[in-house]
Amino acid sequence: MTHTDRDSGVPADMDVISRSPSATAPESSYEKVVILPKLGDQDPARHAWADARFAADIRAEHALMDEHARFVAHLLDPDEFELIDKAFRASTVFRKLSDDTVGGTVAALAAEPGTVIDSLTQHPEVDAVMSAVQTILDFKTQTVRDIEAGRIKSIIEPRLADHVRREALKFFDELKRAV
Repeated sequence: MTHTDRDSGVPADMDVISRSPSATAPESSYEKVVILPKLGDQDPARHAWADARFAADIRAEHALMDEHARFVAHLLDPDEFELIDKAFRASTVFRKLSDDTVGGTVAALAAEPGTVIDSLTQHPEVDAVMSAVQTILDFKTQTVRDIEAGRIKSIIEPRLADHVRREALKFFDELKRAV
């Protein structure tokens, strides 16, 4: 049986990695920490547990990106055809990528070839998932700017649009930390 730190619920033989280098717990209730085996730990069970937890987090973030893309599409004015289409295509890509295997990448490419190829062309230095996250972050950033400037017709409140953008930024940062 693994003993846990009573305050955090984290196994005592694991390291908690947060935004602050010396922190041992999240800075806020909204921060998601990375939990890894201690340096030098060779126990495959603890490494497998950390990998499984990270995979579950990534799957949840894919679902969130999918939901946010559909959410944005539904709050845009019907005259914003191109943006609505772009948001729905991004949603499809994230839904397919949630498989988190080569099969998920192939499924995303088969479902939305133009979107995936454009994304990989814009970000050739990263894999399909990082490329998709960078592309949705760029889309959300531009959309927020255009909503704030009144160039997009929508019922999205600018602070809500920025919240959706920050969620994509958070996912992007988590992926960068993991690689």
